[in-house]
Amino acid sequence: MNTVEQSQQLIDKVCMFYQIESKGLYNKREKRPVRLTKMVINDQKIKVDLSCLRMALSYYLLLYTNIPQDVLGPLVGYADHTTISYSKRKVKDYFETEDKIFLSYWDKVNEIANSLNFRTDMIRIMDTHFIRMTPIPH
Repeated sequence: MNTVEQSQQLIDKVCMFYQIESKGLYNKREKRPVRLTKMVINDQKIKVDLSCLRMALSYYLLLYTNIPQDVLGPLVGYADHTTISYSKRKVKDYFETEDKIFLSYWDKVNEIANSLNFRTDMIRIMDTHFIRMTPIPH
């Protein structure tokens, strides 16, 4: 099972790729999440949508860890767990509409998680009254 430490390692590696500090996912001075930042590749500035990045990270960790949402929220830069509930609905919409911007972040999170040997053979099942981890059928 993936741990909080492994999840933090994934967040750190993703942030390193996007040239932001993991603490940069949330700007506590402004009391609200930062929306956009820029990374530089080959002397070109490229916009990074931090809200999409947060959603991709939070949904990935929500699926493949048993970390409670009240711990997971602040880990990815949300003020609390309620934003994760909201972002779950948005992520499902992004998958249904095949949103290219969101999917680029999702694919990068998957790629980095695979390079870290993040376990994806168990998935969180979210029922109305409880959460459990179950093997993924092959």
